[in-house]
Amino acid sequence: MKSLKVLTEQCLTKNDLVTALLPEVRSVQFGQADTDKFKHDELANYIEGIIILLCSCIEYHQHNFEIILKHGVNGKMHTAKSSKLSLINYYNTEKTSSKLSIFLSLINVIESTLKKNEVRTIRDVYYGNVELYKNQNTVVYWLNKIQKNLSLKSRNELNIIPAQKGLCYIPFQLRIVNQKTGNYTFVAKNESTLIPHFTKDSNFIIEEIELPNISKIIVVEKEAVYDKFIRYHCSNINPEKMIIVTGKGYPDFLTRLFLNKLQTLKALDESSWEIYVDADPYGISIATKYIISTSDQMYSCRKLIHKGARISHLIHNLNQSKHIQLLNLTTRDITYLMKMISRLFNNEALSHNHSSSFSIKTEIQRQLFFAKKGEMNALY
Repeated sequence: MKSLKVLTEQCLTKNDLVTALLPEVRSVQFGQADTDKFKHDELANYIEGIIILLCSCIEYHQHNFEIILKHGVNGKMHTAKSSKLSLINYYNTEKTSSKLSIFLSLINVIESTLKKNEVRTIRDVYYGNVELYKNQNTVVYWLNKIQKNLSLKSRNELNIIPAQKGLCYIPFQLRIVNQKTGNYTFVAKNESTLIPHFTKDSNFIIEEIELPNISKIIVVEKEAVYDKFIRYHCSNINPEKMIIVTGKGYPDFLTRLFLNKLQTLKALDESSWEIYVDADPYGISIATKYIISTSDQMYSCRKLIHKGARISHLIHNLNQSKHIQLLNLTTRDITYLMKMISRLFNNEALSHNHSSSFSIKTEIQRQLFFAKKGEMNALY
């Protein structure tokens, strides 16, 4: 190691001297080429190796290290730097150190979860260290980065998944089998239940000797309407056999995947698939979210047909019901609808579903014509 006297003689400027006095930094590349894919059992070992390498940098070699992420938020190179122990020094801001702490915390959680073959929700991870993560969006943001750098198809391969959100009511017992592990779970018959966690490669098996004739699969935007449908359905002496699903607002991936799997069942080929949402811009957006997916077709349900609520029905029943309230479209609503209809006319995926395509486009045009919006609760 050179003495300070030698360094001052060799360095012609102050900046050169500062650079020469900086401790050595070990660069660690996190992830691999996009062409390479991790097997499930290799993923935990790879992450464990990264953690061991970083620990040895600090504990044994007293080296700083930097973690190089191939993919940032927008695909650009991203580097997170650390110092020896404090994680903060004069060339490193507190914000950068916080990012590094979050990253290291998450890969440690992922490694532990994979090793134990457990499944944890994003909510569980967040509440494991609220002070560090601040909010759940931070956890999602960094999990997406980790997924992209590891060239994984889905975040679910990290065994950290979103919390369950969607509800379903089905008139038969459904068994969901994981093809890889052989594990299975049941969806209870004639009960409102949370849609269980399952993977894309899971199989749906109907556990009925004599399957009842399922007339409809109904998807509704709101939980309140979903509950009303079930109460009315159960109060009938001879109720019509139907499946009822809600994503409670904007649907999560699990609810959309559940519907995608249901539409592949031959027993439901002759059933009517209907979706009911608010007669407003965001209701239309929710309907299209169920029907088409720009990222992965496994999250789309092409059989769904938009049936309501329609702004024309609300206007027609305005004088007959005290519960119906219509609001004026805001400038933001109008802009949103204009952009949406432009996207829909150029969307090939939706054009294959002519009934839904025509219904949604007509509803948007009528909302723009009347400049009104309303909620589905007044009709259903």
